[in-house]
Amino acid sequence: MTVTPADRPGVLPDRSFDRRLFASGMLSFLLAGALAALYGLSLPVWSRVFGLGPGEGGLLLAAHGAGALLTIAAGVTGMPVVTLRTGLGLLTLGTTGLTLAPVWGIALAGAMLSGMGFGMVVQVVNRRFLTEFGARGAAMVGLVNATFGAGAILAPFAVILVGGQPAPVLGAVAALLLLSLLGAPSDPPRVEGVRGLPPLRDARLLLLLPVLLAVAMEGALTGFGVAALIDLGLSEAEAARLLSGFFTAYLAGRLSLWRIAPLIPPGALFLIGLGGTAAMAALAAAGAPGWGFVAAGPFVGITWPSFYVWSTRLLGTDPRMGSAVLGASVLGSTLGALALRPILGLTGEGAVFAVVAIVAGSLAALLLLIGPRLRRLPAR
Repeated sequence: MTVTPADRPGVLPDRSFDRRLFASGMLSFLLAGALAALYGLSLPVWSRVFGLGPGEGGLLLAAHGAGALLTIAAGVTGMPVVTLRTGLGLLTLGTTGLTLAPVWGIALAGAMLSGMGFGMVVQVVNRRFLTEFGARGAAMVGLVNATFGAGAILAPFAVILVGGQPAPVLGAVAALLLLSLLGAPSDPPRVEGVRGLPPLRDARLLLLLPVLLAVAMEGALTGFGVAALIDLGLSEAEAARLLSGFFTAYLAGRLSLWRIAPLIPPGALFLIGLGGTAAMAALAAAGAPGWGFVAAGPFVGITWPSFYVWSTRLLGTDPRMGSAVLGASVLGSTLGALALRPILGLTGEGAVFAVVAIVAGSLAALLLLIGPRLRRLPAR
């Protein structure tokens, strides 16, 4: 999954182009996208090296998500530790731990540190790109988030080039993250804002449940997709190529929103994303895993941004509400990985596609049923 700003703070006047911020932000998002893909590529290898059972690798994804959730919570409460340099430092340290981990426990610690760094970087880069590039801010946010998808596309090809072993690519990502850290600009003076969580008695916060489940399904496909393909009989090299195809389709879906978002309401786009994901996952489960997996990419790609726009209209522009959406998204990726572990332990990792089809399809059907009531809610 990628992140957009939780709020739209006032845009600063145009000033000189900050090359250091641009280069560090773009490189960090490129590498964060590569790391997202490398988790999926590395799980089969780590399972063999550390002797893990089916689904046990989900703990690694859960650790990453938990780390991100911690630093997102820190950002919501206004803690001063959430800076670009701190985030890049944690990402570098965590990725180095993943690369060199001699035991499973250190790999889990590396994943959690990486998640903490990721949570900081996505908050700070999105906010600073929006506010520090003047009138170009919105376009710059779109550009940097597209870079995340590019990193996820390139990583599988890099693994193939080094003989199918993800460790050298992880090491290269760690080295480039260190370069990004060394080139990162200093953080601007802090501006105090609203702190704390939004009012928990607001019934509209129940709208966070759909995005929690949607992101859990996205994490299932990106985190377990390669392992599922291998479990269904594909080679590791073929699975890596299909993962790259998935992320290419994912990026295409994300970019297509520039054209289709003005034409189709965001709630309808969210439903299309869920329904398409369910249908393509069902195709993968029914005997065409490669075709179904890649074809799910564009539908997964449009789901989260569409929900973000839709939820902003219903929940309002209070920045705490936007942070709640971001927190629910990360919580979904964390809990989804934990929930899948016992299921895949019983069914085998190839069942991921069936699980995604059932959950995404059920959620789409539920939203269709309650859709008329949601449309009657006044916008905020």
